[in-house]
Amino acid sequence: MANYACFCTGCDTFQFAPWGVRKCPACGGRLIQSKVEQWGFESMSQQEKYTTFLPFVEKGTPEYRLLLAGCESHEEVRQLQQKMYEDALRKEQARMQAFSEMTIAFESSFEDAKVVKRGGCIFAEAVVTIPRSLSFDTESGRDYLSEALEKARSLALEKLQEKAFELSCNAVISLDIDYLTLDWERPPAIDASVHIKEDYVICVSARGTAAVIEKVMNS
Repeated sequence: MANYACFCTGCDTFQFAPWGVRKCPACGGRLIQSKVEQWGFESMSQQEKYTTFLPFVEKGTPEYRLLLAGCESHEEVRQLQQKMYEDALRKEQARMQAFSEMTIAFESSFEDAKVVKRGGCIFAEAVVTIPRSLSFDTESGRDYLSEALEKARSLALEKLQEKAFELSCNAVISLDIDYLTLDWERPPAIDASVHIKEDYVICVSARGTAAVIEKVMNS
């Protein structure tokens, strides 16, 4: 289990703990936890370490001032925060650019491109609920269902793109999409002999192969 960097406001020390730990085991004080894992935190400069926790506390609070005290000046804190923001913005822009250029196809081979690397099978699911009271005999009911399915399918494909991107791939090939409808019911808390029908649950399951493809130059 990964350990994340923490700052104890009670004993004024850096610590490492699994995600979600909020209490210092030494003094019982509040732990401010960042999203930086231990290996990355240890490579930071002292000022970067303190600055890492600033986005997680409210400005002007005693905790915020305590973190500022670990930095040489407010200006350096501002510069470090600006650099962190710009780095995060560049990463997000690169991610969105990769998504816009990513190929998603049912095919596994192409006339104008070749597969140069396969990153492995990837899977993604998305779930939507449909009110049981909805009538599919009406145009509004059918439109509601279509929009719900489209939303779930788009979300599942977006998750596939995310997983392909994490594998440094620029395509999802051999795409396959399945739909599963769950018609379930639950017993009420008072009378277990009477079952209450819940809303319909529709699951969209998408799978494919993450791959790196290159365009073929036709002579």
